[in-house]
Amino acid sequence: MPVYGLSVGSSAAAASGAAFWELRVSTRQVRVYKMKVTNTTTVVANVGLIMASNTPAGTATQQVAVPYDNNDAAALLRGEAAWTTAPTVGSNYIDQFTVGGAAGNGVVEPWQSDKEIKLATSTSLIFWNWGGSSGPALSISLALEE
Repeated sequence: MPVYGLSVGSSAAAASGAAFWELRVSTRQVRVYKMKVTNTTTVVANVGLIMASNTPAGTATQQVAVPYDNNDAAALLRGEAAWTTAPTVGSNYIDQFTVGGAAGNGVVEPWQSDKEIKLATSTSLIFWNWGGSSGPALSISLALEE
């Protein structure tokens, strides 16, 4: 599987109970094996990784994954921070964490090869604000295989 990087310097500044960002999987399974989430402001961010309950419809402002080897095929997966049909989620999180209220505070999670997040085709992994107040824009970077 080719390896890709996908990054957004400024996600949506999510309201309470709303999405910061979406990783949208297309027609090839995706394995996320490294994630970095950092704060871009001084507002605390409560971030949850959770699968979308619906099929979000994004705008045309998607981020495109970039292959680490430029001989590899173009990626089909996309990142999204604005929607015409916003993501909805249930209550079963893959992971939840809090990013401190200072620019540059963050979380880095590298997963072992047998423990990475595996996403089926036509699904969306949502970076969700589970806190009780509005969250800041975040910087999000992923290393993936598709």
